[in-house]
Amino acid sequence: MGQRVNIHYSIDIEDLPSTMATLLNAALSQLSTTGKEVEGVLEPDQVLTLATVTHIDDLRSTLEKIDHTLGDVSTLIKSYIQYQASDNKQEDAPTGEQLIPANPMAPRHDVTKMPSDTDLDMLKDRLNQFRQNMNTPPETTNNDEIPS
Repeated sequence: MGQRVNIHYSIDIEDLPSTMATLLNAALSQLSTTGKEVEGVLEPDQVLTLATVTHIDDLRSTLEKIDHTLGDVSTLIKSYIQYQASDNKQEDAPTGEQLIPANPMAPRHDVTKMPSDTDLDMLKDRLNQFRQNMNTPPETTNNDEIPS
């Protein structure tokens, strides 16, 4: 099988079901066509030939492509389900929790929501506290002092 490459492009969320259906139907159609092609190989008097080996290799390559497509569709659907679940959690959470996710490095899904003044004040307080902690050297105890 040839080299595979991952590509990224965006589509409208409304187009996602039809796009996934198109990919899935293409894989299933290819699987059906491949199954019909196999029927001719099963003749006992033609099995032990070089043509059969070539046909089997082609079949395995096609099945590998189908498997990759099905794996991609499965991954995309799982990602969408996770997105929906996290989006529902964001909607159910109080406003302050929406702005500060459990993992601060995680991307926010809805960047169109504007933070309230209270949320901005809370963020400013946290930033100031962080700055103070960065500028304050750690306290030393008698055990940490270096003898003269």
